[in-house]
Amino acid sequence: MSQAHLIPPLTHNNIQTVCEEFPNNISHALDMIILLKTDVADMHNALLSSRITQGHTANVHQGEEPTFNVGDSVYLSTAHQ
Repeated sequence: MSQAHLIPPLTHNNIQTVCEEFPNNISHALDMIILLKTDVADMHNALLSSRITQGHTANVHQGEEPTFNVGDSVYLSTAHQ
């Protein structure tokens, strides 16, 4: 996974600095676009991985389902019909 880049807040001074530092060469600009696309894909993969891990952890720590027999009395909630 590539190193993620921190995007600074958009203030007047930061925008001016970025404009001065932004490459004037088209090939450098294309490299920046590819780098940003790679970073977005890495972030997407990290989010997906954390979702899978959270789901697995929740399933592992879930309690056993209650067992009911014919004739058992149960309480039914109608709050979420």
